[in-house]
Amino acid sequence: MANRDITIQDKLTGDNLYPVTRATNVIMNDNTNVETILSETNARSITNTNNISQLSNSNLLINGDFRVNQRGQNSYESTNAYTVDRWRNSGCWAYVNEDKSVTLTHFGGWNYYYQIIEDFEKFKGKTVTLSVKVKSISYTDGTVNPRVAINDGVNTTLSELIPNGASGVFSVTKTISESATTLIARPIQNNMAGSVGDLTVTIEWAKLEIGSVATAFSPRPYAEELAMCQRFYQVIKNISGNTNLNLALARNATNGRIFANLTQS
Repeated sequence: MANRDITIQDKLTGDNLYPVTRATNVIMNDNTNVETILSETNARSITNTNNISQLSNSNLLINGDFRVNQRGQNSYESTNAYTVDRWRNSGCWAYVNEDKSVTLTHFGGWNYYYQIIEDFEKFKGKTVTLSVKVKSISYTDGTVNPRVAINDGVNTTLSELIPNGASGVFSVTKTISESATTLIARPIQNNMAGSVGDLTVTIEWAKLEIGSVATAFSPRPYAEELAMCQRFYQVIKNISGNTNLNLALARNATNGRIFANLTQS
């Protein structure tokens, strides 16, 4: 038996797989079984190399568990607008719960909750899987059709119907077209015209990853998630309450400039 150190990396990004970031004392028993002893912070065991689903791929979504909410609202009742960071609603309302899960309701037809993926071109020709953890769902049978969906600008791939009253993880897999013009993850999409109030669903997290298997969701550290969100949106308070505003210049009676230090560039 031989002991060795290994690092498991994402083939696309080069990042270490999380939370399996650093493994030590890998004892090779034979060609099919290993016992992996991980560091205290990442402790878990993999007893069969064939059970690759125990590993966790990188999440291509930002703020996948909805913890970052810089706008600070508990309810987002405007349609076609951003809600918690990086997440936008299309024809539905979003409510932030105490446990940071999000409840979606007020679907009026072919509506969805979604995130647009940056640099979608690098995923052309690749297979991706979108999964979502549904905490609860209720709807009027026959009037709505809730599913998980991925859109690449060429077409939309849908999961099987999420059953009324169900909970758990639901997913859909799609090979992104070489002609893709976008990449949009829709953890919840109502695929049938219904009446407002016919569908209410609470989701705990969403994950988009390379490959055809939905692996476990592993949250990033909050500071890292916040920094990723602030590349797209950052709250800057008034001058008296925040030193990020360095200088304000009035050019004339109607125009001016504000210079600010942004956390991320």
